[in-house]
Amino acid sequence: MDLLRIIHDDFTLTVESTQFQRMWDKGLGFLGRERPFSTYHWSEGVQKVVMMQEGAKREIGKDAIDTPC
Repeated sequence: MDLLRIIHDDFTLTVESTQFQRMWDKGLGFLGRERPFSTYHWSEGVQKVVMMQEGAKREIGKDAIDTPC
């Protein structure tokens, strides 16, 4: 399953995993159940960022500098 896809002028980067949920749950077991978050920073040349979140695709606008997820 694709987790994250970054489409840049020069390349496309796809992050995928078949066991993401299992590994996520394992990590939460170590870190605790508080809501974890991520912050992303995009450089010039990024055309589109698509991520899977709770089973649905979410497109992050290319103008977003800091996008908490």
